[in-house]
Amino acid sequence: MGRLGDVAEQARNNVSPFSAPDTLFLHFSIPAFDEGQWPKLESGADIKSQKTLVPPGVVLLSKLNPEINRVWLVDVRPQDRVVRSTEFLVLRPRSPYGRSFQYCTPRSEGFRREIEGLVTGTSKSHQRAQAGAILGLATLKPSEALVRAFEGVAGPLLERTLQCRCESRTLAALRDALLPKLIREEPRVKDAERFLKERGL
Repeated sequence: MGRLGDVAEQARNNVSPFSAPDTLFLHFSIPAFDEGQWPKLESGADIKSQKTLVPPGVVLLSKLNPEINRVWLVDVRPQDRVVRSTEFLVLRPRSPYGRSFQYCTPRSEGFRREIEGLVTGTSKSHQRAQAGAILGLATLKPSEALVRAFEGVAGPLLERTLQCRCESRTLAALRDALLPKLIREEPRVKDAERFLKERGL
């Protein structure tokens, strides 16, 4: 056994997006997670508070209301300008532990029970766990061989999850772009419906 801080380190590269008002940032926030785990594209002028840069290969773990399982497997490229809400911890796996292990650990039932016991605050809607306490939680430290085996199985599955999420987002954008055109072309839609009805389809 070890501590979460033994298998992951906290990335803390802070940035002030509002100092670059014309720059576009991918913003990982609590609302963005809850609305489909897709970051919002926002200008620096619209992001009023200080944020932390999100590098590739990390996992985001929410400190806010930890009874809600908000663990985000992010998909970013080195050239992207990416920031996150301060409600998230940015966890970078320590070698030999990979991102799949780092993602699955805080999603486990036992870990969720432990993190829920760390909350502070009197308001039910704004209870938080402190970063240091989270990093101090007990976790498994499997052997390097076992970690490699786990990554070999879980890694491709999680990558496929990211691909499906991206494809779903693309299809949703296509739907939103085409639907108004279909509505404006209502006579053609009616013609198509009549065509299908005449043929018993």
